[in-house]
Amino acid sequence: KLSSNKMLTANLLQAAGLPASTHEAVTELGAARRAAMQIGWPIVIKPVDGERGEGVVVNIQGDHQLEDAFKTAQMRSKQKTVLVEKHIEGICHRLFVANNHLLYAVKRLPISVTGNGESTVAELVKQAITVQAQRPPWRKTVIPDLDDQAIKAISDAGYSRASIPDKGALVPLRNIESTQWGGIDEDVSAVVHPDNIQIALDAIQASARPHHFLSV
Repeated sequence: KLSSNKMLTANLLQAAGLPASTHEAVTELGAARRAAMQIGWPIVIKPVDGERGEGVVVNIQGDHQLEDAFKTAQMRSKQKTVLVEKHIEGICHRLFVANNHLLYAVKRLPISVTGNGESTVAELVKQAITVQAQRPPWRKTVIPDLDDQAIKAISDAGYSRASIPDKGALVPLRNIESTQWGGIDEDVSAVVHPDNIQIALDAIQASARPHHFLSV
């Protein structure tokens, strides 16, 4: 229940003294602009509720990007409420814990194509789509075509449709990993720092305790 409400989750983590995002909940574009100015660019826009990373737009650098991101997030929110958060650069890691123990941890990178030193980015995407189309349904990975989100992610990574990436270089087709778009998993269970494991365990314990403010 908590994971489907990003604001309540962040509030719970902050109340427990754990790391959490700086955010403001808004329902109007004007309020989103004011929140962005107060928090400081770049920002992240996301629906307050929902899962799978749907409606999340990261690394918004100015007002020209804010309006479209706000409309996207609000459309995805059942409560029609949007979170404006401070954007922090980094790589997504997920820690899975049960019975006060770490089961495993993964590093999640955005869905990408891999350079071969010969093909352009556009050709790599076409090749990847063709390969996935030939796989049985249970083994397929959806590779986004060169839509607006892919073009922006490619550009942000320093490439273009005509670039020829080095062999082994990853070219992202989305700016974030998400359940909606998929991603690349790397098992990091053996190298995750003990402090991060403890933070995950503390977060679980905090969520298990009664918090009357959660219903506010």
